[in-house]
Formats: sequence, C-alpha cells, structure tokens
Amino acid sequence: MHFADKDALMLEVCVRHFHGFVSTLAAAGTDSDDPLDLLRARGRAYVEYGLENPEPYRILFMQQSDSFANRSVASTAADSFALLAAAVEECLDQGIFPEGDPFTISCTLWASIHGLTSLMISNPDFPWPPLDDLLDVGTWVFSGPRGQ
Repeated sequence: MHFADKDALMLEVCVRHFHGFVSTLAAAGTDSDDPLDLLRARGRAYVEYGLENPEPYRILFMQQSDSFANRSVASTAADSFALLAAAVEECLDQGIFPEGDPFTISCTLWASIHGLTSLMISNPDFPWPPLDDLLDVGTWVFSGPRGQ
C-alpha cells in the first residue's frame, strides 16, 4: 500500500541496499594513511558485503534491471564507484600505481572485485584461496607485489 507498484518497491529496496553497501565501503580502511591499504580494505569490504548479503548483492549487481535508470539508485551506485576511484587516484598521485587512466584502472578493479564476489557467491564450494591473497594478486596488476 505504500508503493505504487512492484517496480517502485524494488527501486526502494535497491536504494536502501545501496546505502548500506556504500556505508560499508566508506567505513573500510579509514584507519590507514596508505592508499593501497585503503583500496585493499575496500575490496575486502566489497567481497564481505556480498558474501554476508548474497540476496541483496544479487539484486544490486547480478540481475538485469532497469533500476539504474532511476536517479536515486544511479546516484547511490555512483557513490560506491566514487570511493573506489578516489582510492585509485590517490595511488596514482603517490606513485604507487604507475601512470595510467584512473577511470580505466577503477573500472578494471571494479570488474575484478565484482567478478570475484559473484563467483564466490555462486560457487561457495570451490576451494578459494584466502581472500587477502586474492586481493593482493588483484592489486599487483597495477602496483607490483607489496614491498617492491
């Protein structure tokens, strides 16, 4: 009775889940001054959110939806990407990542972390390596192994 139709209800569900998702990402890694540590912490928070909230994650990222056409959903989704992009920019500014297009790097990292999250949700019985190892390998693409 509070929503005009099912689509309006689903949009509200998406907005609420995106707010929780963005809050989780924003809180991750704030205790570190190292942008690569921040990026890894946000990657971990991303995967952990998906694993702890598989149905909301599926609603947000694993189904074809017109919800991104809605301004509220698109704005909140953009907030989550902006957190990733800011960490990538800081890694570039500090020379942690060699020169490159920040948008391309951000999209590549997002695709990687989303793919990992989706695969871990869809294939929980696969013998996954520890999450920290997977996140480290993912950042090597741009920065080299930690400590080099």
